[in-house]
Amino acid sequence: GGRLHIMYLACDLVLVFLICRNRIFISSKLKKVILVFTGMLIVAFVYVTIARDITSVLKSFYVYLAGCVPHMDIRLEPIIAERDLTYGIASLKGLTQPFLLALRLTGIFGIDQYPQIFLNASEFMDLRSIVYIGDGIRYNGFVSLFYYFFLDGRYIGVAVGSFIYGALGMWLYMNVKTKFSLRNLLVYAIYFRTLVISMTRLQFVQVHYTMAFILAFFIFKKKVYKTQKNENGDKICLEESNG
Repeated sequence: GGRLHIMYLACDLVLVFLICRNRIFISSKLKKVILVFTGMLIVAFVYVTIARDITSVLKSFYVYLAGCVPHMDIRLEPIIAERDLTYGIASLKGLTQPFLLALRLTGIFGIDQYPQIFLNASEFMDLRSIVYIGDGIRYNGFVSLFYYFFLDGRYIGVAVGSFIYGALGMWLYMNVKTKFSLRNLLVYAIYFRTLVISMTRLQFVQVHYTMAFILAFFIFKKKVYKTQKNENGDKICLEESNG
């Protein structure tokens, strides 16, 4: 848990730096600050790992990275036997859960409890129980984003879900590249986290992540900036238009 938040911060810092370095002037002093801060985050990541009585950081990272495949295989067995599909409820649980909760609390359409399809999805998405993926290797939680696509529509769900997921990422990246703005940068940075931890889960199944992604579109006005060099040859961003 704690290590993921450290990794999020480090990845956000590196991503923003890589995107902005060719668009705005970044002084040598600021570059050193970014480098030192990133190094501190790496040290903190290693410290938290050791504090959890994990002797090998690289081995731990490899298990988390590669272990999701055999773990997903174990978790898929009851899903295949059940034969029920969730038709997008699982992949978009971060959006469907607050929507259904609002219907329950307001009593609109006479809904006073979650529908069975949502309960089925929630049951299969509860991955807290420990399973063994090898000799003495305990594992839980991480199943990769494909698990949720499979839960929604089996192999067709994996194909369609992967296509939509990839198309969304391409669209957000092109927005940052061709229409640079704080809003586009923030939205892409939030989306980028799903790529960083794609071996763990699909982030859109979490309510707080999905709400943050949606609200990011409304936090900043879409002010598009163009890059221009000043008289010293340094790159600066000038406001061009409002979107």
